[in-house]
Amino acid sequence: MSSPTPPSSTSEQYKQDGAASTRGFQGGETRNRPKLPRRPPATRYATREPADALESMFEDTLKQQSIRQPTRTSVLSQRTSSTVKAYQDGEQLKEMLRAECPLNDCWSFFVEHFGPTAWKNGTISRNSWPVYLKSTVPRMLRLIRDQRNEQPLRNDVPTFSEMILVTFELGLLRGTQWVQMITKLIESIIAAGVTTAEGQKLLSELLKCWNIVCRRRPRRLQSQELINKSDPEVTPSCSDWSNLPSHSLHSIFLEKRQNGTQYAFGLLTPQFAPGEMYQLPTIALGTLKLLLELEKTEIGSSTIVEDAKPLMLKFSNTVNACSMSLIDAAEFFRDVPESVVNLVKGDWPTIKEFTEKENVRKDFKVTENLRTQALHKRVIDAHARRDVASLDRLWSQVQQLPIYIPNAKDGFESGYRTGYLTPAFYNLFILLFMNLKQQPRAIEVWNHMIGNNLTPNLGAWDAMLNGCKNSRDAKALEQVWAMMISSGEKPDVTCWTTRISGLIHCYQPEAGIRALDEMGRLWLAAARKKYPNLKIENSKNVKDIPGAIRPTIATINAAVSGLIKRQEIKAADRILAWADQWGIIPDVQTYNTLLSSIVRAGHSDKTPEILTSMEGHGVQADAATFVTILDQTFAGIETLSPAEQIEAINNTFLAMEQMKVTPNQFLYGKMIYLLLRGVPTDITPVSEVMNRMATQGLTPSTYIYTILLEYYFAQSPPNFQAATTLIERAQLTVGTVDHIFWDRLIEGYASVGDTDTAISYLRNVQKSKQFTSWNTMRTLLMALVEKDEWGVATELVNNAVKDTGGPIGAEEKGVEGQHKFWELVRELRILD
Repeated sequence: MSSPTPPSSTSEQYKQDGAASTRGFQGGETRNRPKLPRRPPATRYATREPADALESMFEDTLKQQSIRQPTRTSVLSQRTSSTVKAYQDGEQLKEMLRAECPLNDCWSFFVEHFGPTAWKNGTISRNSWPVYLKSTVPRMLRLIRDQRNEQPLRNDVPTFSEMILVTFELGLLRGTQWVQMITKLIESIIAAGVTTAEGQKLLSELLKCWNIVCRRRPRRLQSQELINKSDPEVTPSCSDWSNLPSHSLHSIFLEKRQNGTQYAFGLLTPQFAPGEMYQLPTIALGTLKLLLELEKTEIGSSTIVEDAKPLMLKFSNTVNACSMSLIDAAEFFRDVPESVVNLVKGDWPTIKEFTEKENVRKDFKVTENLRTQALHKRVIDAHARRDVASLDRLWSQVQQLPIYIPNAKDGFESGYRTGYLTPAFYNLFILLFMNLKQQPRAIEVWNHMIGNNLTPNLGAWDAMLNGCKNSRDAKALEQVWAMMISSGEKPDVTCWTTRISGLIHCYQPEAGIRALDEMGRLWLAAARKKYPNLKIENSKNVKDIPGAIRPTIATINAAVSGLIKRQEIKAADRILAWADQWGIIPDVQTYNTLLSSIVRAGHSDKTPEILTSMEGHGVQADAATFVTILDQTFAGIETLSPAEQIEAINNTFLAMEQMKVTPNQFLYGKMIYLLLRGVPTDITPVSEVMNRMATQGLTPSTYIYTILLEYYFAQSPPNFQAATTLIERAQLTVGTVDHIFWDRLIEGYASVGDTDTAISYLRNVQKSKQFTSWNTMRTLLMALVEKDEWGVATELVNNAVKDTGGPIGAEEKGVEGQHKFWELVRELRILD
């Protein structure tokens, strides 16, 4: 076979059942699994027309919808054109990142051209995937994550939960990265106060981040190409815990006895390697303590805490099964921020009191719980597949549930209650139907809610607004807003921000600015009823006015970010001037947005001016600030001599010291990546960075080890000795490397024809209960065939059959690389 080995990718996620994969060479017995039955194509049910005034506001939108059939071309022509187009798009994405275009634009471009829709339509495939995207995509994701890291509520980049969802499904998320984001959220909640509106919003975000990774490993998950992440507002609910891993107290106890407390908590996140997150017990206990603290105050306890009870029970079971004491918990405080440690140990009796309660389970009847959880899971799965017909059928089933009418104390969200159709469940259907551009169905859900004496709450209205925003329908967005106002519902900051940012997103910047001005005028008018002589510049001294929402810096940042992303610089300046008039003080997110726009425009000489202004206003620079500076400083680092590179490194750290910013793992990893991307022969500058890390007491992250490994294999000839030394060093620390590291290692040896070493590492990896991606398996299979090692190749395939049931049908989703692996097997005629 003469076809080349496909490029490796970090965008993979192991989604098979069980604790360990037996694909490939397990060195022992393999489990036989029956093939799953093939599902027949779903039929689409007819859509009923709602008889309500809401229908008319979407009429224009519905008329514009049309179904486009792809043009049929020959297979050879299609593959050739898609490959050329893919490389052209890949170069454009690289150029966008190099030109420091808005990261949200880079993200949208990537999803459009290399994301789910592209895979589903066949415009991108494993063979046409540009090889250099394996470094470009992680770089983009790291930039986005860094901007979000220090400002959890910023609106110009995806939220933590959105980033976690996407990277988790693509296989790019490592357990250590997830822990870092969770830890930052807990820190932010502590700083804001869990009883404040900001704190509760962050707490909901925290629960969503847990929700994404705390889920069983299904036998069949959606493939990358069928999981659409183009709608960043759609994230798993912080209330639906139907996918929580199911473990008895005895099984948790056995895991603790065999592998330790860390591994027992690791049962909560089965798709991460349990050894790579030693802080997991601490952040789990910190999350539990925040929920208990909120419950004690009775602020929002009927919603957030009630919804999170299933997760709290999992935490409780793990603590009980491990017989955990404060001394045991202290073992996992290392490298956890002091505020989070104090949260756990400061009131340990409260945690123990909750975990020792025996009546916690009484609200969760097994039969009803399973019934409702199954529906929740099927709804989410149908949306992930963009299966409108299945979602229609599920909506018909959900309508048979009894309606739960919340009490006034239930507040903004009633959450999901066992065996009931709740407002939260209604809102979920509205949001999902709107995001699938099924407006009549969303309206039908709305009418059903009203027909059952439920008044749409702010969650329902915000779902409608977000749906209009996602479909870029400014007219419908304003119509929904008008109806919300006429209904007597008072919009909160979230709804105002959705409207303002939505109008800008829908290419209506002036309308967005007018909406922001309207927000300010309404608040000022309400405030002057109490303070007749109030001036705008003094408004910052006025506390909240009932019935009106004052513009905040979060609102300003959302508007400014949206305008700058669309190159509306003058409009953004007007917003900032307006905010200054209102006495709204810029925060670090505001400055970072301005700094990024200045660098993109090529005015890097103004960077010191921005930093000086930040310091003058008492705004502390954060990691996102220095990431922007790093991209600018290291733009042409590969063209400098080693001595000049070291000088640039020292200057960067000196600037950070002067600004009192501590370098983190992300910054070190980015530096190393930029230094090695040109495959230099002299890596003295990298050693300088590593030495600084050691001085700071930091060990190389999984990402850094993977960068170094790829660098050694990229050398000509590959530096096997250095790679071996790196592997030995990485293995000294549990959790230092993940499956992506081992995938790159196996692919590296396979690519140079050293299949014996590749297979040896494959055996070791799978014996340690880690998994190997389908793309790595495919690379290894091709290497075996090219060396005429047909016996070993057959063994590899046979073990894959035993583990997964063999090839899957074209209509089944699979995971990334699964279809390609079995296509190669069929082409090679290894299976009958």
